[in-house]
Amino acid sequence: PGPNEHRGEETPSEESGAATLQEYFPVHAGDRWRYCNGDERSVRAVTSSEDGEVVIVGDDRSAPLRLRVSEDAVAFLDVNGQEAGRLLETPLELGHEWSYALGDVRCEARYAAVDDEIEVSGLSVNACLVVQRRCVHPAGKPFPVETLELHSETYCPFIGRVREEMRLDPNPLQDSEGRDDVLVYYRVAGSPAAVRPEPFSCDAFLITLSDVQAACGPLYLRTNVRDEGGVCEVTYAGAESSVTFEAQRAEGAPEAVAGEGEELRVVEENGSRVVIRSTGPACPEERISRLDPLVSSLLRD
Repeated sequence: PGPNEHRGEETPSEESGAATLQEYFPVHAGDRWRYCNGDERSVRAVTSSEDGEVVIVGDDRSAPLRLRVSEDAVAFLDVNGQEAGRLLETPLELGHEWSYALGDVRCEARYAAVDDEIEVSGLSVNACLVVQRRCVHPAGKPFPVETLELHSETYCPFIGRVREEMRLDPNPLQDSEGRDDVLVYYRVAGSPAAVRPEPFSCDAFLITLSDVQAACGPLYLRTNVRDEGGVCEVTYAGAESSVTFEAQRAEGAPEAVAGEGEELRVVEENGSRVVIRSTGPACPEERISRLDPLVSSLLRD
């Protein structure tokens, strides 16, 4: 499903006062977020949201994240659908602490701030939460010595997670100081509209691997991303074929964007254009056309 309409440009707290826990972690089916960590880009998307149980997939995740979102907690779910720990919980008060265990990993979390004002994708947003999280991995699982996993996470009303810093102590990756994932664009139902990047870039075109797999089959992987000159090109390849999306502003764009493969679909919306090309027989036009409504929704403000 495609993302729904935004709220407009007002900040959430100006309109509604204190936010609820569920407003800090919006999870409508189709919601999606683009993060940057240095030169690395990743997208997370909600693929299922029913009766409070949510499935989130991401380019930065090897497996889907399964959660239950309620008025009282955002809880991790195990393979049996039982609560395994809490990402967030009430009360949303400065200094509130909680703890849990994920298998052999013991975690503690606390609210280090509950009213931060920060800039998110070109907007000033207030009443943001900051969570400090400390997890202890025992020796041998998966690190050779006992290792601390330290997180600082920021969540803003009606938008969700806007930043997450993570480091390991001791650090087994000598060439890396950890991660600092910062939200650069999002499409969240009911949220204040993000400022679209100019010139057009892949940050604003939030297609995901799960979108392509739903249309073409599970044996596709993302193999190439080119983001330059106002053109975003993303390619997903399977055993016998590939699918490429070429997105750019429609004004001044050539009638056909140069690229490898047969041009199967052209979708135009809100002054932007996406050309979808395919090589090989595995994902024909009748399958590719299933993505038209989603692609259109990704181009709307």
